[in-house]
Amino acid sequence: MTLYIFIVAFIMPNGDFLSGVSIVDSCPKMEQVIDFVKKQGIENGAKFWSAQCSSVDFAPFFQEELT
Repeated sequence: MTLYIFIVAFIMPNGDFLSGVSIVDSCPKMEQVIDFVKKQGIENGAKFWSAQCSSVDFAPFFQEELT
């Protein structure tokens, strides 16, 4: 199964690290990411950020392997 994973991370003024991970239908356009990041910078005072979106292949568990 292939899913798209979107990861965003922020460094706050006090040095705290905040992050979020979401499964998305498709990777957002850069303009959407920048709009979101600007909002976080204004509302929460984030100083640095990074974001990444990529497809990830997930392997199924087989019942006999779990016992």
